[in-house]
Amino acid sequence: MKEKINEDVETKIQLKNYVYSYKKEKVKALNIDALDIPKGKIVGIVGHNGAGKSTFARCLCGLSKKFKGKIQIESQSYNQKQCVGKTYMVMQDVNHQLFTETVLDEVMLSMKEDDTHRAQQILKSLNLLDLQQLHPMSLSGGQKQKSRYSRGHRFSKRYHYF
Repeated sequence: MKEKINEDVETKIQLKNYVYSYKKEKVKALNIDALDIPKGKIVGIVGHNGAGKSTFARCLCGLSKKFKGKIQIESQSYNQKQCVGKTYMVMQDVNHQLFTETVLDEVMLSMKEDDTHRAQQILKSLNLLDLQQLHPMSLSGGQKQKSRYSRGHRFSKRYHYF
C-alpha cells in the first residue's frame, strides 16, 4: 500500500512510514509511505484474502504492538497505547466479542454504573431497542456488529473501525 498525502484534504488521521511485519515473514504485511484519511468520511479498505485489511485495522487501533511508523490524529502524534484509548474496533467475526445474555446487557457491560435509560437510548439510536431482551447470538450479522458497536458508542470513542 503506497499512497500520497493529499495536501488539499483536511486530514483527520495521517500515517507516515507505517510498516508491519509478521514474526517469521520477510515480506512486510503493511508498507505505507504516507496516507491521509479525511475528516468526516467513511473509508473502505478493500483487498483479497490475506491482503492485510484486518492487520491494518488492528495496527490503526493500537492492537498490534509491533507496527512501526507515525500516526497523527488531528495533528497530534500518538503511540500504540494512546491509539487504544481513542479507537474502537468491531472485528470481522463479531461472535468473539459478544459476552452477555441480552443485547441490553451488552451495552451495560461497559458502564461503571448501570444506566438502563442511557443504554436504551444508545440501542434506540442504532435501531436495536426492540431487540434489547434477545440474546446477542440470535441476531443477524449486522445487528451483532451494531450490538458490539453500542459499547464503543457508550465509551464515546472518536474513531470506530469495522
